[in-house]
Amino acid sequence: MLAWTAGTVEAVRTMTRFDAVADDAGFLVVYVDSHDGTYDTRLCCKDTDRDVTFVQSVLAAVGERWPVDPKRVYAAWLSIGAAMTYKLAVRSPGTFAAVAPVSGGFFPDPAVPDPAAAVSSPPPSVITFLGGTDSSYQDFTDGVDLWRRGAGCGEPSQTSVDRTSSNSTRCRSGLSGIRARERRRPARRRPAAATRRRRRTVSRSPGRS
Repeated sequence: MLAWTAGTVEAVRTMTRFDAVADDAGFLVVYVDSHDGTYDTRLCCKDTDRDVTFVQSVLAAVGERWPVDPKRVYAAWLSIGAAMTYKLAVRSPGTFAAVAPVSGGFFPDPAVPDPAAAVSSPPPSVITFLGGTDSSYQDFTDGVDLWRRGAGCGEPSQTSVDRTSSNSTRCRSGLSGIRARERRRPARRRPAAATRRRRRTVSRSPGRS
């Protein structure tokens, strides 16, 4: 679990309540603090992988102390920590079965000819939750589209049930699909431009849960 900007390990533990969930479900949960209150999420330039190296060393230390299934290692959480999960997926291919960024984006180097090419191969599963009223909502959804394209997924088709719409598509490179779920709020009298939705996107690799 990765903290948000200026967030603390204790704050993440309190907000997620994952200690109790881990005890009940029988899995390990690790809270990784940031350096000076933030992570370096840049996917460009030299010497920007300090935090990636740190997370890798934490995983190695945990694996030495407890039995860890290497096929069931995940990274998740909020804001800058969410962006960091994308970077971990790119910089540590094969390490994570899935990443779950919450209100955070995938921001590859815009200077490269094809930013989507930054997606690792094979890409891990991705479940992302985006707040529809977040000021960076469009940037986050653009990042999701880049990840989808880099993972070799086609354009999603959409179905709607009640207040929920789901998107699904088939992907190459062994991916079984990507699904997006948007949770619509009850109708309110607001300007059309201000109406946003909550979106849940899932990219799932075969054999991973």
